[in-house]
Amino acid sequence: MFVALGGGRPLVRPWLLLELGGLSVLVLGITGVRYGYRVSGVVAAGVGIVVCVVALGGFALGADELIQQVRYFPGLVGLGLLVGAIAPIRGQGSRLLVKVGTGGLFLCVVFTGLFREADTTLLLLTGAGTILAWDGGDYAIGVGEQLGRQAQTWRLELTHLLASALVGGVAVASVILAQRVADTQLSLASFVLTFVAALLLLGALRR
Repeated sequence: MFVALGGGRPLVRPWLLLELGGLSVLVLGITGVRYGYRVSGVVAAGVGIVVCVVALGGFALGADELIQQVRYFPGLVGLGLLVGAIAPIRGQGSRLLVKVGTGGLFLCVVFTGLFREADTTLLLLTGAGTILAWDGGDYAIGVGEQLGRQAQTWRLELTHLLASALVGGVAVASVILAQRVADTQLSLASFVLTFVAALLLLGALRR
């Protein structure tokens, strides 16, 4: 979702790609540690973290306007925190980091809507993607806690993610249909309320 909102802009694109590369190296390092390659895994994870820090610092220093930093920096940080929460070197993951990470991504979505640089459909889709990221990350951590990190849980996680995506898709389609029938633009306040309603619905379905 962050890629859709900011990845096409010349200022954001190189730092976003650099961060994604750093996160990929980080995940490879963490995977290596978990499979017994401790030294090489830790080195790779350390390199990935350094690359991510360089990407964040480069974006912060390279932004010409404060408004650009405010819009995209929370998303860049949130993306890193989300990956770190789902794929930790030690432990089962952190639900708190999942919430903080997806919160940063959602701030990016809200700021984009506030500055009116994205249409309603894109905002709804990226907002739904943020919800899926939170729901999928939280569910993956919960399954890992119950069954252990070594268990093959991808089928459970994929099934849950597809079900959540179906709920989110129906919600987005309903809002877009209602907007077209009423022939009005969705305000930022209405968008936030829609996001909260979708969160409550997902929470109720998970009980």
